Amino acid sequence: MRTRLSALSGWLVAALVVLGGWRHVASQPGIPEGAFVVAADGRHWVAGAGQRLPIQFHTDDSGALAALPTGPAVSTLAEANAALAAPPVPVAAGTLVGQIVSTCKGPARFDIEVERALSARVLAGVTAEEGTLWVLAVVSVTNTGAERSDIDQTLRLRDERGRPFSARSPGPAETLALAAEYAARAPSEAVAPGSTERAIITFQVAADAQRLTLEAELQGCP
Repeated sequence: MRTRLSALSGWLVAALVVLGGWRHVASQPGIPEGAFVVAADGRHWVAGAGQRLPIQFHTDDSGALAALPTGPAVSTLAEANAALAAPPVPVAAGTLVGQIVSTCKGPARFDIEVERALSARVLAGVTAEEGTLWVLAVVSVTNTGAERSDIDQTLRLRDERGRPFSARSPGPAETLALAAEYAARAPSEAVAPGSTERAIITFQVAADAQRLTLEAELQGCP
């Protein structure tokens, strides 16, 4: 799949270089120079420099494309060139790694440390809502209280703009599958007093978030 995506990126770059080197000629009345065009017969073209170039699409049979953040809409080669030249601002899931927070659920108390974090547009086959990305955190959970309990709905994220993001599951079956993939517990699985277990917790956050902070969902645990 990487080869296919790389081939597509290479084709776009080559097209941009070639068209950029030609003398500017109106592609056709009513069609902007370098525009992506769907013809009446359904075929796809790039119109520019007085001619049309057929677009050959690559098939994303592994779902890798859906995992990429969505950038701005483009309708011409010039717009695509500008968008590709500007690196996307990813959700800084990595800023969570190493963060430690204490939280509670009723009388239960937990110390949480983030071991690993990642972001994705699609998680366990579930696509995040428009304008958001999934964040998955693998955490070390220590039950410091006297009650057996779980960490479900005890944590949230906050970005550099102060926006809060409560924990959100892609679905019960999907969460269990992710927990198995990361050799961890689902957030709804209880941890015994005095025990330390690895668990996962998932969120949906704004795609333009750059720094994330883990905090207790309930502030000032009793």
